Amino acid sequence: FAAYRVFIYLQQEKGLTDVRYHYVADLRTLYLTAKREATALPEIYLPVLSTTDLDLEQLDLFRANIASARGDGDDAAVAAESLMLAICDPSSTVLLYRLTRGIKSISGKLPSRGQLMRQKQLQKTPKEASKVTPSNS
Repeated sequence: FAAYRVFIYLQQEKGLTDVRYHYVADLRTLYLTAKREATALPEIYLPVLSTTDLDLEQLDLFRANIASARGDGDDAAVAAESLMLAICDPSSTVLLYRLTRGIKSISGKLPSRGQLMRQKQLQKTPKEASKVTPSNS
């Protein structure tokens, strides 16, 4: 159901071209590829139901498998970087999320915005210090 719903969504609602089904026998998984424009690289879409539990390690394994199984084509280049997770809701809503290489589970509390800004400042400080050159006196 999910693959069919995503196929219709990509082709008719999003207006993507060259929408195709693919099957990975090792993982027993169906995925789709589609292009935003005729000359663009295909993007990879993994359809899942919203009622299914997602395992981030399996998603990263899936991305890596496509990259190696289709090593000579455009799909491999795209899969090596990212894939689109297409979550299908029973109400026929499709949510798209881009998953990139090195998917990691978040353990613990996320840092606040202030903490992130302080980390950025600390990273910039050593770089700026190395740019200072001694004066000729």
